[in-house]
Amino acid sequence: MTLPDLARLTNIRRLAAVAFALVLTTFANSSARTDGFDTSVTEESRFYRLNASYMHGDNKVDFDIVVGCSIRVTTYMGNGSSVDVDRFPGNYTIATADGGALMQLVPEACDGSTTSNGKIPKDLLPGILWFESKDDLSLGTGYLSEAAFENPRSRLKFLGASIEPATRADWEAFRPKLAQSLIDPAAFTGNGTVPTETEVKANLWNKAKLAQWTRNSMECYGFARYHIEGQDSHKFLDRLRPKDKPRFWTVRDDDAMEFGAYFVRPDSKNIPGRLNGHFMEDYRRGFGPKAAAGFPTRAQGGMILSHVYGRMASDLFPMKADDGVPWARPEAGQETTTLYRDLDYAGGENRGFAYCYSFYAGWGPVGALHLPGYGHRKKITRIDGVEVEPDPNAHLPGAVPVWIVEDTDYLYISFHYNIH
Repeated sequence: MTLPDLARLTNIRRLAAVAFALVLTTFANSSARTDGFDTSVTEESRFYRLNASYMHGDNKVDFDIVVGCSIRVTTYMGNGSSVDVDRFPGNYTIATADGGALMQLVPEACDGSTTSNGKIPKDLLPGILWFESKDDLSLGTGYLSEAAFENPRSRLKFLGASIEPATRADWEAFRPKLAQSLIDPAAFTGNGTVPTETEVKANLWNKAKLAQWTRNSMECYGFARYHIEGQDSHKFLDRLRPKDKPRFWTVRDDDAMEFGAYFVRPDSKNIPGRLNGHFMEDYRRGFGPKAAAGFPTRAQGGMILSHVYGRMASDLFPMKADDGVPWARPEAGQETTTLYRDLDYAGGENRGFAYCYSFYAGWGPVGALHLPGYGHRKKITRIDGVEVEPDPNAHLPGAVPVWIVEDTDYLYISFHYNIH
């Protein structure tokens, strides 16, 4: 069970499902690969090719990935299992010349969309993850926006991407290369084995093992930040804001429906709340299998058009978490230890990025032995070290606020993108 799965148990996540549907969609260590995988095709299988190019320092990095639709994937880990998937691979990971690694995300184009037939925009932005070390693939930095590549902290320059048809012969020729991916793409198909309590106890706080056990729940996490505009918006928010006027604050459950009505479904005649000059609906994106559609650009392209609704780009910022694998530490094993989730705004310097990792709560004995009493633990969200208050869900399982307001000027909306 991932963090979002846990969070759906709370009332705020049920409300969030409405907001997300209108707003955004949004590992294993290399030595912890599965024992391998195999694939098989049927008469219904179709194929396409993703080409994407980047500059990493002075080195040009090209991806040429052949994707199969309606593929059966069989892994050889534990007792092994097979699963039918819409597309495979959903990602592909290579080492870089400086010892890092890159994971190319693969949009879903099994409906026949291609660049040539005009169903794929020419500014397709498929998204990619950067890992500091090919020997530690527990934390990736997600480049999920144009702003990420423009950021002075960027390690990459995006040169463009396209999708075109491929044949079964292309697929067969690509299969040996696919097996060389640093992170086994079959790890994200739902296959895997939950470790026993004995195995977990023998490997407590072993991050490589934590990454292996939770690899298929890896997601990219962060917040989208919007400037709040619109007639009377400050007056409206002042009425909902806690009396002590904190800088960062969350919307109380009792006010969530009113808040959502103001921003999510505004009266088109009255036009109350806008975000960066647009309605919240303009930012909405699809979920489920169609979520893997690329990421929006400022020109309202970037994504496979048949898969999405609104296509406005958002300002993204990454979120890290004490109960995320990269930051796992023995102190978190004490039930009295507060678990912090930090929006790493860095004064605006992390604009465009997301952090991509797995949570280790909710994984049977993995979560139970590493995070005892997790459902009742205190969890606090911070922005650049400043606590968000009050946090009405601080003791609930997910406890990541859906909406955070800064004074009455900015709105932060949490998002996650599932790597599959």
